[in-house]
Amino acid sequence: MKFLPILTVLVILCSCVPPETKEQNSVNIDLSSKQNQRILTHRLDKTLDSLFYYLNSDNANHRFLAAGSFDSQSDEAAIKKKLIEKLSDNNIDIRTRAAYGLAQSRDASLAKTLMGFFKQRDTISVDNKFNAQIIQSMGDLGDEKVLRSLSTISTYRPTDTLLLVAQTRAIYKMTLRGINSASATSLMVSYVTNPEIPIKARLYAAHYLSRSSELDIEQHKFQIANQMIKEKDVNVKMALGLALKHTQDPDIQNIINSTLEGNEDYRVKINLIRALQNYDYINSIEIIMALLSDENQKLALTAASYIANGGNKEDSGIYRTAAQNADSTILKPKLYEAFFQAIPYYYTKTRNAARYDIQQLLELEQNPRMISAYLSALGQDINSYELINKVAEESNDAIVLSAAARALGSILSNERFNANFKGSSRYARRKILGYLETMFEKKDIGVYTETALALANPKSEAKLNLDSLRFLRSAYKSLQFPEDLEAGLALAKAVNFLTDSVEIKPPKSAAFKKLNFGILEKVQDSTRAMVKTTKGVFELVFFPESAPSSVVNFIELSNDNYYDDKVFHRVVPNFVIQTGCNRGDGYGSLPFTIPSELGPKYYDDAGYVGMASAGIDTESSQWFVTHSPTPHLDGRYTIFAKVIQGMNVVHDIEEGDKILDVIIKNL
Repeated sequence: MKFLPILTVLVILCSCVPPETKEQNSVNIDLSSKQNQRILTHRLDKTLDSLFYYLNSDNANHRFLAAGSFDSQSDEAAIKKKLIEKLSDNNIDIRTRAAYGLAQSRDASLAKTLMGFFKQRDTISVDNKFNAQIIQSMGDLGDEKVLRSLSTISTYRPTDTLLLVAQTRAIYKMTLRGINSASATSLMVSYVTNPEIPIKARLYAAHYLSRSSELDIEQHKFQIANQMIKEKDVNVKMALGLALKHTQDPDIQNIINSTLEGNEDYRVKINLIRALQNYDYINSIEIIMALLSDENQKLALTAASYIANGGNKEDSGIYRTAAQNADSTILKPKLYEAFFQAIPYYYTKTRNAARYDIQQLLELEQNPRMISAYLSALGQDINSYELINKVAEESNDAIVLSAAARALGSILSNERFNANFKGSSRYARRKILGYLETMFEKKDIGVYTETALALANPKSEAKLNLDSLRFLRSAYKSLQFPEDLEAGLALAKAVNFLTDSVEIKPPKSAAFKKLNFGILEKVQDSTRAMVKTTKGVFELVFFPESAPSSVVNFIELSNDNYYDDKVFHRVVPNFVIQTGCNRGDGYGSLPFTIPSELGPKYYDDAGYVGMASAGIDTESSQWFVTHSPTPHLDGRYTIFAKVIQGMNVVHDIEEGDKILDVIIKNL
């Protein structure tokens, strides 16, 4: 890694670069071009020889499209070799796209190769765009030495936007990989507290501080807290609020408490509640309890999650009372869940009483989604397995069955299981495993998946207590691919774990759905999707050049009325709303997949629309919208659209709300 000390010098050279001039032979993709459509077809078919042919085309558009074909499959040696060759292309966009594709391979050995292409001519000819991508790529490929070099650069001017964003994005990506340092932290604090730094660079600096799993901010904690208080940009403010999780200072806790009582965006408050998890419970619980009655349900649910994750056993009775008094929304079962997590397993009478509360509620409840929520609460009570099984026996609803399997799996992996049952723990485990096996008779994909995930967890002790794996093998053989791909992956993992072998090779996606070029040609800048929901309407604009298969797939399904009456089955406060499942629990799919399209689009704002995925090239019908910037999703989930109107509706949507219609305009 002898090249690494040179990195600082090379990057500093970029700080004086004038605005980039447009090259000849520039890229301007025409999706109606038959030649371009052939390249997209080769991308779908993964015909590498043809893509390699177009990489050497005289036409820059062809080379660019071919280079972008490897963003999600750039791990093969032949592909990497071809992309390295394109780093010398005479077109800036193609060089940059090749550098991005090589970073997507996550092959650390490529770091030195990429740095060898860093432009170090005189400052007039240095290519900011290409250099910025190389710097950014170090976030995926670099090691501690690279981070040390990156975080000692302090010569960038506020006008060097591309380089500052690349630098902060690279350092942020490194912390996601568990690589951080005191110098990186100091640099990111200096950036986020400097209003002259470009907002995107400040955003990534703030997310570095908030997303790092372990970070020493003691010398910076008051800087961060003060910046959070005065910060005008809500996206940066949210991240700074969460960054305060890295300390337990009582004065910082007072600042958080005061901010929670103020008039702030609900997303800022959610992040502050999450940060409070590391602080003294007694100094904040009154504020948390007050937030349980907040009119914003996402905020109230986050307050309930705070109790679930860090409640006090002495206050368990208060949690039960709060659950009893909560209105009949998702908050009531969440508070029961918090109660069961907080109360010791040996408080038998109190646990039994709360379980009886839920049993009575379940007898009156008809809504599968509410039943599912109560089952999740029971999953935190080790002695509830008989009640959970009873609910599963009496139901054929997919949402209920998958929730029951998940709850039983949660009980099996509970760290207090053996202490709770003492000498009869093996008997209890075998009984629960028997219930799960019996549930397989209902042939439900959600049950298959949740059970497989539980059995693959060493804490379930399934290896020691399962007599036969026949029910797992039989379920796997019954699957239909690609629609049952997620269940297949989970079952293969479980069987292989339980047999200490590779008995079942993980299934792979079948051929992709064909791309309807007739639709693709009609998509214009003015094409919009109007998503009508039970909470109102939000409007999407598409990104057909970066995600053609995803855009066309969404339009086709919308025109076929597939999304009508689909529920938002997953809502995570200040993260995403998700829909498109034909079962309503997240395990539904359609008999086709489309490719992951992981080009250089970034989740650096609220309202990006991405494809849900169980892994590379497993996308089908489910999609999500982000509540706020989620840069940890960059390069991992396809972005195919963005909300341009109606974000208030996105924020209002709760689990169980429905899509009424999706109308495609100006197509």
